[in-house]
Amino acid sequence: MTALLAATAVPLFGAEAKDAAGEIRELRQQIQALQAAHEARLREMERKLEAFEKKSDQPKKGEESAPSLEKILGEVGAPSRPAAAEPKPAADGRPPTDTAERIAREVGQYEGAKLPWFRGLNNPSIGVVGDVLGSFSSEKEAYDRQNRIDLRELEVLAYGPIDPFGQVTALISGADEVRVEEAALTLTALPHDLQLKGGRFFANVSRLNKTHTHDLPFVEQPLTMQNFLGSLEPLGDDQQRVWWEAEPQFNAQGVELSWMAPTPFYWQLQFSIYNEFSDRSPGSFYDQYLQGIDYRESGRGGDDFTYHWGTKTFFELSPDHSVRLFANALLDSPTSAARRTTESGGFSYLWHPLEGGLYKGLEWTTEVFANQERFFGSIPEQDSWGVYSYVAKRLGRRVEVGLLGEWSTFRFDDSAGAWHAGAWLTYRLSERQLFRFQIDRFGAQDWLDAISSRTGVRAGDGDNWRFSLQWSVVLGSHEHTYQ
Repeated sequence: MTALLAATAVPLFGAEAKDAAGEIRELRQQIQALQAAHEARLREMERKLEAFEKKSDQPKKGEESAPSLEKILGEVGAPSRPAAAEPKPAADGRPPTDTAERIAREVGQYEGAKLPWFRGLNNPSIGVVGDVLGSFSSEKEAYDRQNRIDLRELEVLAYGPIDPFGQVTALISGADEVRVEEAALTLTALPHDLQLKGGRFFANVSRLNKTHTHDLPFVEQPLTMQNFLGSLEPLGDDQQRVWWEAEPQFNAQGVELSWMAPTPFYWQLQFSIYNEFSDRSPGSFYDQYLQGIDYRESGRGGDDFTYHWGTKTFFELSPDHSVRLFANALLDSPTSAARRTTESGGFSYLWHPLEGGLYKGLEWTTEVFANQERFFGSIPEQDSWGVYSYVAKRLGRRVEVGLLGEWSTFRFDDSAGAWHAGAWLTYRLSERQLFRFQIDRFGAQDWLDAISSRTGVRAGDGDNWRFSLQWSVVLGSHEHTYQ
C-alpha cells in the first residue's frame, strides 16, 4: 500500500515543480521587458533634451552669439583669467569638493591677481544726505534763530569693511562749516565676542545719541538729551544775547569696548574711555558761565578722561511684541575740582505685527537722566535730572505720526527747569525722501533766566510755539544706527 502511494505522489510533485519554474521564467521575462521599455523612454528623453539644448545655444536670426569672457579680455588687452588648479582627490578617494581657495582663484581674488573680478568689493559704500529745515516761532526774542529756512545738514559718508577683521566709517558734515564728524575704526573679529571701536564718533551712551538728526523719528533731539549730552556754545560773537548753539549729541573721541554675553537672549556690556565729556574747551559756554575761572592744568593724566559703563538687552515677548532695556553711567574727571557724573536709563517697547511687514508698527521709548556736577565751589554742586518719552506709530508705507513730551532741570542750575511737548506727521515719498511737519510747545524755560542772571546778558523768551517743516533726502548708500 505504501509503495503504491509513493508511486502515485512522484508524478504529482513533479508537475507542481514544473509549473513553479514556468512562472519564475515568465516573471523574469516581464521584468526584462519593463526594464527595456524604461531604458527606451530614458534614451528618448535624453535625445529631446540634447536637441533642446542645441536649439537654445544657436543664436536667433539676426542675433549674434555672446562672446566668451576670454574673447572680451583679449579685445581690451587685459590678461586672461588664470586657470584654476585642478582639485586633488580626497585621501579616501572620494571626488574633491570646492574649497574657499579654489573659489577665490576662480573669481580672481588671490594674491597677485592682475584683474580681480568683483572689483566693487574693494570700494567703500558712499552716500550723501541733505536735510533742510524751515522753522517758524511765536517767540518774541528769537533774534535770527527762528523764522528761517536753513540747510541743517549736508553729510558725505563712506563706510565699508577693510578686511575680514574690521571696518571703517567716515563722515564729513558741511552744512555750517566743513568738519569731520565721524572717523572710526571698528574691529569686529576679536576673540571672546569682543568688539573694539576707536576714533571720533557719536558715543553709544543713550537711546538716541548715535542717531543722526535726519534719522530721528522727530525733527530734532529732545531738549532733555541736549541738556545732558550736548555741548553748549554761546550764540553770536558779540556775547550780548544768551542762547546756545548746542551740539545736541555727545560727539566723542576715544575707544569703546563691547562684549556680547553668552546668554540665550541679547545682552551687550560696554566699557569706554573718552577724552572728555563736559564742554570745557576755551571759549565754551562752560567758561562763560563760570566767568573765566581758570581750571585748566598744565598736563593731562588718567583722571582727566571720561569713563563710561553701559548695558543694553532685548527680550522678545511674542512674535509681534518686544522690549529693549538700556542703562549708562558717565564719570568725567573723577578727581578734578570740576567733577561730573551723568546716569541714564530707560526702555523701548516695540510692536511690529508680522502681517504688517516693514510698514506697520509702534515704538514707545522713555529715558531718564540724572546729573551731578561740581564747579570749584564757585557755584553750589548741582543735582539735576530730566526725562523724555515719545510714541511713534507707523501707519503704512508712507505715513507716520508721533507724540513727544519731556521735562528737565538745567544742569548748571537745578532750580531752573523747562518742559516741551510736540507732535509730528511724517510723509515718505520713498525710502530715500521724506517730509515731516511738527508742532512744538515750549514752556517754563526758567534756565534762560538763570543763564541771564549768571552771565549778565539778555535771556531769550522761553514760552513759545514753534512750527517746523523738515525735508530730508538720501543719495547713494546710507547706513546709520537707529536701533
